[in-house]
Amino acid sequence: MKFSNLVFIFIILYILIACKPDPQTESLSDAQASFKDLEYPELNFLNASIEEEPNDAALYFKRAKFYFKIGKTNSALNDANKAIQIDNVKPNYYFLLAQIYNKLGKTNLAINSAKKSEILNNKEVELLLLLSNTYLTLRDSSNAYQYYLKAREISPNHADISLIEGRFIQLSKDTIAGIPYFLKALEANNEHESAVEHISMAYYKKNNEDSTLFFLLRGIKKYPYNPFFQFQMGNVFLKNKLYKSALQCYYQSIEIDSNYVNATKKIADINLYNSNFIDALKWYIFTLNQTPNDISTNIKIAEILEKLGKEQDAIPYYRNITILDPNNSEAKSKYEKLILLYPLAAPPSSNFINDTLIAKSSIDTLKKEPPKDTIKVVKKRRLPKIKPEVKEISEELQSEEVPSTETENQE
Repeated sequence: MKFSNLVFIFIILYILIACKPDPQTESLSDAQASFKDLEYPELNFLNASIEEEPNDAALYFKRAKFYFKIGKTNSALNDANKAIQIDNVKPNYYFLLAQIYNKLGKTNLAINSAKKSEILNNKEVELLLLLSNTYLTLRDSSNAYQYYLKAREISPNHADISLIEGRFIQLSKDTIAGIPYFLKALEANNEHESAVEHISMAYYKKNNEDSTLFFLLRGIKKYPYNPFFQFQMGNVFLKNKLYKSALQCYYQSIEIDSNYVNATKKIADINLYNSNFIDALKWYIFTLNQTPNDISTNIKIAEILEKLGKEQDAIPYYRNITILDPNNSEAKSKYEKLILLYPLAAPPSSNFINDTLIAKSSIDTLKKEPPKDTIKVVKKRRLPKIKPEVKEISEELQSEEVPSTETENQE
């Protein structure tokens, strides 16, 4: 079924799923959040227990796990760090911290926390699988493969073994080649959230619209606290020039997780391509607050400031780019040119960003009515090249029995 024939049915289904009461959001005020917490008796009990025993690391750990379970990742992060601050020798505390960082997309911090858990003698297969998956995210296939082998030796039938194999295959072959492995992972664990993510992404990259929508709708329904599915639904809408619906999905994803920078950056991109420079700048600055080492966001902010005649305020961002990417000759040239024009402007010379653009404002302050359908489609960036050793690893995996794609038809 082509997208044009499916879109009406899909939009009805999407509205039925998406237009239910909003899940817990971390953009709520403290009072609202406390009221919402009453929906969870276990959380209410933990809150009371922590008030009585404010130095009990185990209580913070338990509450962090609960917050993580219901999708309140920032609250989970705060409690996990508090638990470690009180007791820094528990391997399971660092493992939870690694899971949280991985969910937040902070892969290097996830690996650092997971390695600390490993040093503290955590030999659980879940830790090995997490390390393999996070190294794959960084395209470090050598380390990923080492941890994959260790995990497979302990638990060869674990669902994540198939997931990791699919990710390896994807690195060296066509995107669609990993799908049978992801489906095998989903068959082994029907609640495997990451498998649904990877399946929907693979179909999306291969322009298989109906299969993409099927798995995205499944994700939105089963995992309402995961912003990925709303975000990716927005990408499908944007790809088909349904701009208002795309923006609504991006807004919905940041209602779930206010720090989901994939969505905030996409909103900024849309505003930039629609020449809404002030709105774009607001969203890029909000994004940069979460990911200060993002080179592309620093570049966009600097370029917009120049367009707005705020060259002096662009200097710190060009300086950031030259530090993060010393080989960026264009940024270096612009930085040197501007520093000659404004020699005293190493830090920003005015309060233009903080005052006028509300750099650290809440998501609610930034949100507004979606623009008209005159938005230009944002071009995708090419992925980095795969390391040579990936091919060897995938060939070894391919020598084993490949799961059948019949599961796909059953779905």
